[in-house]
Amino acid sequence: MELKFSHIDILVNDLQAACDYYAKILGAQISKKFTWERDELHVTYAVVKIGEERFMLVQPFSGNLKNLIDTKG
Repeated sequence: MELKFSHIDILVNDLQAACDYYAKILGAQISKKFTWERDELHVTYAVVKIGEERFMLVQPFSGNLKNLIDTKG
């Protein structure tokens, strides 16, 4: 069975600090920051590229992702 992902999000408390870390330590390319709001969900995110791999660093401000990072870290 081949497993495929549509995308991977890494929740962070401080998007700028996370972007700086991935760029400096891992040599990642970081996109510009985007804001997304829908219903109760409000996040800011950036796409990270390391080699051919891409994922998103996401800083939630409200909604279920904010609740998740507040309760689980």
